[in-house]
Amino acid sequence: MAQLQIKFAENEDIETIAKLLKKCFSGHNVFSKSILEVTAYCRDLHNNNKGKSGGFLIAVAGKIIVGTVLVQNRLLDEKTNHSLWKVNHLVVHPTFRRKGVGSTLLETAERHVNSFLKAQGIKTAKVEGTVSEREKPIMNLYRKYGAKVEGVLGNHYRYKEKAYIMGKTIKVF
Repeated sequence: MAQLQIKFAENEDIETIAKLLKKCFSGHNVFSKSILEVTAYCRDLHNNNKGKSGGFLIAVAGKIIVGTVLVQNRLLDEKTNHSLWKVNHLVVHPTFRRKGVGSTLLETAERHVNSFLKAQGIKTAKVEGTVSEREKPIMNLYRKYGAKVEGVLGNHYRYKEKAYIMGKTIKVF
């Protein structure tokens, strides 16, 4: 595999991200739509989160986007100086799985959150991701990253299917 580079996506990367998500999450309601609809959805998510110090992180090998994760800064509780972040849509192209791409994306996302927290003087944050029970490899990756199951949602993505809220608390000293 070529040298892996992790960076925040540019607008010109969004269609490629949409195609990757559509390919890997075809059973997910959002990603079963047309490529134009999925691209618009991804563009909105990315642009809405860029201003909040988030957006899609991409893993690039050579010139190919081989993975992505959406980083979202969702909430700041000023009374307790605590922040909530979401990581969603973690996906790695099938050819590049089991090569550390997903781990590197999650580690980079955590470093990004940590840097943001330090710069803003925020002391703690929760980083959460919601994972379908169908996505065991992603659940295992979150566990490896230090996340734990903190809740179970019934009928969340699809009827009669569970989704797990995986979470990890970050403390800044």
